[in-house]
Amino acid sequence: MHGHLSWMVEMNIKEGQFDAAQTLMEEMVEHTAKEQTTHTYDWYLSEDAGTAAIYERYDSSESAHAHLKGFLELFVDRFVAVFDATRFTVFGSPHDELKADLEGWGPVYLGYWGGFRR
Repeated sequence: MHGHLSWMVEMNIKEGQFDAAQTLMEEMVEHTAKEQTTHTYDWYLSEDAGTAAIYERYDSSESAHAHLKGFLELFVDRFVAVFDATRFTVFGSPHDELKADLEGWGPVYLGYWGGFRR
């Protein structure tokens, strides 16, 4: 798993913004599906439809950074209009430029410790 990078963003959907959040999620999924180095891009929703999470997995820090640049260019304004991010956890070892670009989101970094994936 060395080299792979993942993150999970948890957020609350702002009052009255569920329909806008749904539309944005669908557009972001469609756009991200075209990124060949994005291996996982899953959205989750609580039963009360008030909390959501995104789990993303990339083959490298560079791939994650390319995705982030696209997000910042195309979606960030709408994202912050409908979601309040509550937790951002990065799994792996991002390069310094990516860490600098993530800084405003308040991420917690967890480096790879051990394990396997089937």
